[in-house]
Amino acid sequence: MHHRLLHHRLRSALALVVFATLAVAAAHAQPKIRVLIVDGQNNHQWATTTPLLRKILEDTGRFTVTVSTTPPGKPRPPAAPKNPTPAQSAAHAEATKKNAAESAAYLAQAPALWAAWRPRFSDYGVVVSNYNGEAWPAEVRAAFTAYVRAGGGFVSYHAANNSFPEWPDYNAMIGLGGWGGRDEKSGPYLRLRDGAWTRDPRPGRGGSHGAQHEFLVEASLPDHPILRGLPAKWMHAKDELYDSLRGPAENVTVLASAVSDKTKEHEPLLMVIPFGAGRVFHTALGHYTDAVHGLGFQVTFARGTEWAATGQVTLPAPAAAALPADRAAIREVKPAPAPPPPVARGDVFQNPAGNRLRILFDEAAYGGTELELAEITFVPNGDSGEHVHGATETFYVLEGELEHVVNGKSVKLTAGMIGTVRPPDKVRHKTGPAGARALVIWAPAGEAARIAARWQRVAP
Repeated sequence: MHHRLLHHRLRSALALVVFATLAVAAAHAQPKIRVLIVDGQNNHQWATTTPLLRKILEDTGRFTVTVSTTPPGKPRPPAAPKNPTPAQSAAHAEATKKNAAESAAYLAQAPALWAAWRPRFSDYGVVVSNYNGEAWPAEVRAAFTAYVRAGGGFVSYHAANNSFPEWPDYNAMIGLGGWGGRDEKSGPYLRLRDGAWTRDPRPGRGGSHGAQHEFLVEASLPDHPILRGLPAKWMHAKDELYDSLRGPAENVTVLASAVSDKTKEHEPLLMVIPFGAGRVFHTALGHYTDAVHGLGFQVTFARGTEWAATGQVTLPAPAAAALPADRAAIREVKPAPAPPPPVARGDVFQNPAGNRLRILFDEAAYGGTELELAEITFVPNGDSGEHVHGATETFYVLEGELEHVVNGKSVKLTAGMIGTVRPPDKVRHKTGPAGARALVIWAPAGEAARIAARWQRVAP
């Protein structure tokens, strides 16, 4: 009986702590759009560009970004050398043998890896694709189609328009695509004729580009929310200028284009497309770092992502002079440091003072990033020093006495008492001769990993 009563009280206290933490976080946090970037396979350098895309979005303060990386693609066979020397032939034979072993290992592992990859698109306001590779599993394709059709946002970034030529719904979403065997059977080109974009069904390949260079981007619909406030023309940084894209081209609104040196045509580069209740922003810009460092790319990518998620744009436009037509405006994007390794339920960490952190409830167990729960054991006569957390932190003291100092104001918490601190408040934890043990909740999740990255993992 005593055990059940104690369990009931602890559960009630925990519920109170959760409620208090979420209430404080909700009251003081700015609403942010949750973004999922999908990468993992691409003929472009996705491992370099994804962190830059993430930084562009997060630096606006409007987004929180998660990345979902697919299983790797099948290893590509080595290219055969032309007119090889005997040494080159031997090296190629050895490389071919190695590739065969890697391919066999891939074929053995790939089904299980793909079966485990099931991103929860519905958890996000918008999905950004930095992916150009193997077909997604049928279940994932169906989930993504349903997500966008039901109102989810989608951003097709650069070579994502090369993807999935055989997937009708995807091609309807992006409107125009390139490569992958696309031709007149895939749909028409879009050509600017007498000030209007018209469908051109003539035969020909879909997708091409010349050498990378700076080029002038010209707005076709300057009053669209994504472009509103931007100059009618601005010079884009060194990039691939995609030409001859073709596809279903249904309900495509071209926002901006550039004249190709190859085709001498205005080529659509920024587009929006409705798909069911969803919104798609398609940018063909952003081949590599030179292009991504271009201010015009950054502004249209961030504003386009916000529009795809909400149908509105609140992010401010830069001053017109910041995007001149005679030279490319560059703003270098420096990727954020790699995030700390994830923590899992049952992990235990210890700092040099001897305080211990035990993870009780992580993101995976909760099924989301709203909160995480841990137990902290503070050593006797301890002093954490003044610090700031990146999330709202709520303590429920289980044993002992904890002096909770927030912005210089001290409160002594004993068993059964609750203390809360939110960023950017400065906090300090002190203990007396008996030490203390407390439950702690962080909302949103992620603070446990940041703390654990500075502490040492120890045996439970």
